[in-house]
Amino acid sequence: MSHFVMRLAVLSLLVAVLAAVGVAATAAAPVSAPDAPAVPLQPTEEPREGPIPCDPVWDRTIEPRIVEEGGRVTVKSTYYFKCSGETRKINYFILLENSNALRQGRGGMVALDNFEDGARDFVNQVDYANGSQGGLMLYASVNQIRVPLGGGEQNRKNMLEALGNISIKPIDNANGAGAAIRDATGLLPTQEDDPDATNVLIIIDAGAEEVPGEGPPIINRATACNAARQSGVLVVGIGFPASGNRLLTCATRGWYWRTNTNEATDLPDIFDEITEAILRGREMKQVNYSDWPHPGVNYVDGSGYPRDYDYEVIGEYTWEFPGKQAPPTGQQIEYAFDLDRVTFPGNQITEVSIDSTLSFNFTAGDPIPILMPNPEVCIYRPGYQQFCDDWAARYLTPTAPPETPSATITPGGATETPTATPTSTIDPSGSGTPTPTETTEPTPTATEAPTQNTGGSELYVPAAYNK
Repeated sequence: MSHFVMRLAVLSLLVAVLAAVGVAATAAAPVSAPDAPAVPLQPTEEPREGPIPCDPVWDRTIEPRIVEEGGRVTVKSTYYFKCSGETRKINYFILLENSNALRQGRGGMVALDNFEDGARDFVNQVDYANGSQGGLMLYASVNQIRVPLGGGEQNRKNMLEALGNISIKPIDNANGAGAAIRDATGLLPTQEDDPDATNVLIIIDAGAEEVPGEGPPIINRATACNAARQSGVLVVGIGFPASGNRLLTCATRGWYWRTNTNEATDLPDIFDEITEAILRGREMKQVNYSDWPHPGVNYVDGSGYPRDYDYEVIGEYTWEFPGKQAPPTGQQIEYAFDLDRVTFPGNQITEVSIDSTLSFNFTAGDPIPILMPNPEVCIYRPGYQQFCDDWAARYLTPTAPPETPSATITPGGATETPTATPTSTIDPSGSGTPTPTETTEPTPTATEAPTQNTGGSELYVPAAYNK
């Protein structure tokens, strides 16, 4: 059973118990909140291939590795990342329903004006210099391409001009919605043709009904959306209240927004969120670090650095750190556990934690959880330290440090030579007595992307937004 499944089983058991005693309460959740985060995919048993944005590195150690029963161990974890801050290359279509349902507010133009304000800001932030392309399509009973998919500053000019010259059609149906989604998807480059770009559809649903028998045959919008998602297109849905949230299941999970009113006064703000998420999804938003110790492994209050944990749920301790950039020397996390002598009697080799997880949360896409290294420790009974000698000789043999430490570039830009730091290692002679040796603290270099530490850790990278 995987660690994730174990945690899920514990949580499921707790929910079942609360429900049985009548403690669990039910509450109606909103169908869609404008700030609802993307629903994360679940980790798989086998890591998926693909780079992690911001090139993070990480490590987790436990000291000492040989401990007397009832003793204490110290956990030291470190992570570092550096985001490029580059704007993502995208190929996009904006699809606007310009039926009578869009005619809202004073003069019937309030909703349209709010759309134009938000869409213009989005277009102005697209980086056409990196090869991005854009297009505009309107739909009501049928669909119409107002700006063909194109790139360069000329496309930006065409998009801004077209956004300022949209008219609302005196049509009371949106029969062309499905065909618009289908046609726009077909006009986007395939992932094979443009592997470095993210394909995007931004659909604005004003709420007009589909009326069979009026005009061309209706293409099922859910089918068209599913085909778009299956081809790797990010489907972003924005629905007015009159639409009944029908784009909720059409949009990519976590990418649906509902305006506050049919006049869509918050539509510019929604576009701001979408712009940040789509164009700068490589920016780190938050990093969570957690440790889930085995029962009988007790956290020592006051031992945490830079502070004790932020919260604890069912025995799992979690720290939250802001994103943007890690500290120049990496984020250090340190704390201690006491081992209960009854639960962990001597003369055994065991892991201290069920698992420890580092979760990178970006401004777009799903969080990327990393299973941190989870080294074993050897616990011996008083007077029987030799129990750990064979294990120590096999697994804790010290590695000689490099003869000449090489100069590295710190993230701050200064050239430094790593300084030797004394640590404790195990005497391979078998005595079990720690002897001092010297090692060097690893420092990410600025001349090449840091390599991911995969020693003992499982890596999960979701399919979306791993470019």
